[in-house]
Amino acid sequence: MNRLFHLFGDSARWISLVSWSAIIVALATALAPLAFILVVSFSEYHALGGGDGLIAEWLDDRNVNAMGNSLAVGFGVAVLLTVISILAALCFRWCNLTGHSTIYMLSILPLTVPDYVFGVAGRVMFDPSVGLFAEWLPDSLLFDRTSALLMVVAITILKWLPLMIVIADAAIFALGSPIFYQTMVDFTRFRRAVGLVFLPQLGKATALIASLGFLIGFRQHELAYELTSSGAGFDAEMWSNRNYRVIFEFAGVARAAADGLLALGVLFVPIRLIHMATSWYLSNEE
Repeated sequence: MNRLFHLFGDSARWISLVSWSAIIVALATALAPLAFILVVSFSEYHALGGGDGLIAEWLDDRNVNAMGNSLAVGFGVAVLLTVISILAALCFRWCNLTGHSTIYMLSILPLTVPDYVFGVAGRVMFDPSVGLFAEWLPDSLLFDRTSALLMVVAITILKWLPLMIVIADAAIFALGSPIFYQTMVDFTRFRRAVGLVFLPQLGKATALIASLGFLIGFRQHELAYELTSSGAGFDAEMWSNRNYRVIFEFAGVARAAADGLLALGVLFVPIRLIHMATSWYLSNEE
């Protein structure tokens, strides 16, 4: 607040009020779905038949399969997105493109394209029957569980990679020109600079990209739906697709809420692991 007064004078009070109001609205928006799931879960508890019905819904074969698919895609996107974006950011540094405003601006463009369009585009190119590359593709590409999920991972990364590269690149650029110059003086080989300067600088960005990548992969809905023809016979069905059907096709609000409660518990584990990894990195950094 003191800095705001120093910069904006009497207007700082209004700026602070607007900022806190925006933060409160954002938090309320983020917590509303969580509150809804918890309230509906408890209110519909008896509709499922109590604890036995709840567990039976969680262990439903289709629910378990869809949850496993989403977790696999989430972890796949997290790992590959992190590795590729960091390597690309290091290539930017090697080519002296770090901090280029035009590249930063262009990275936002894929995010303006809906997931639905990416799914349709992927289907147009890779459908084994009528796709542009059908002649060179196996017949089971988008229907076999493993290959279908791999295609979901690939198309998801295609959309989000430019932004993640910018996040990693911005983390390197945050070192500042003096450190860049000193690094060039101290290290004649770029590989040594990567290991001793750039990679340590990327620690926080790595945790951010990994966590966002996992959540992006886990929540895939329209892209996966269009790309795999509604889940390739349900073998490659994503959890969000299955939950959507439970609500709107099967009218099973109680079941959907129970599944949502399970998803919250499952997501807590990787999010907690990411938090622990970040805390470990920051403690070692100090």
